[in-house]
Amino acid sequence: MSEKEEKKKDQRLLDLFEGAKGRRPKTDQELDEWLTSPEGKAARHLKSRPFLAGAKRGDHNSGERC
Repeated sequence: MSEKEEKKKDQRLLDLFEGAKGRRPKTDQELDEWLTSPEGKAARHLKSRPFLAGAKRGDHNSGERC
């Protein structure tokens, strides 16, 4: 993996942590522990799955209120 790819992966993992916890990890160890926890594993699994645009959320472009 190139250095650029490695940085992109690291940023993605930090973003996952921040999205779940609402803050950045205080240490690399905290991030590593969270990534190996059930919550971290689930977040990585869900993030790796593509979502269909607008699926199950509804298309709000129609002007109708939900």
